[in-house]
Amino acid sequence: MPKEFGGAGVSNVTLAKVIALIGAADGSLSQIPQNHFYSLEVLRVGASQAQKTFFYDRVLAGERTGNALAEIGAKDFKRRTRLVRDPSGWYVEGQKFYCTGAIYAYWIPTLAMAEDDGKPVEYLAIVPRNASGVTIYDDWDGFGQRVTGSGPFRAGAD
Repeated sequence: MPKEFGGAGVSNVTLAKVIALIGAADGSLSQIPQNHFYSLEVLRVGASQAQKTFFYDRVLAGERTGNALAEIGAKDFKRRTRLVRDPSGWYVEGQKFYCTGAIYAYWIPTLAMAEDDGKPVEYLAIVPRNASGVTIYDDWDGFGQRVTGSGPFRAGAD
């Protein structure tokens, strides 16, 4: 996290060395924060000042981010998760796969499609983990890393 937002401002090299040390002890533990750090970098390079302030303050308060980016089930690579607006606000509807760290997260960045002037547009929506309709399944057992919290994510009406 950048120093101007209260972070340590460590280099990527330093961060990689720390994660490598953790990974030497337990590969699962080193995998969990990868998407947290990815989210912080996405915010650093693409978020508005207000978004940075909001999310960096949350992270400094101890809240982590996860991910819900990947989708499976079709070979056409079209994103099927939707960002939908109704009178009460915006919500995400869809399913994701391989969501490392999401079960441990307060905030879950996910890619979703919406219509903008009749054209499909992809957005990165950051969903609160405890939002109504959000379910994360702790069933990942790939590569023997059962404790990475990488199970599927589902958002929307049950």
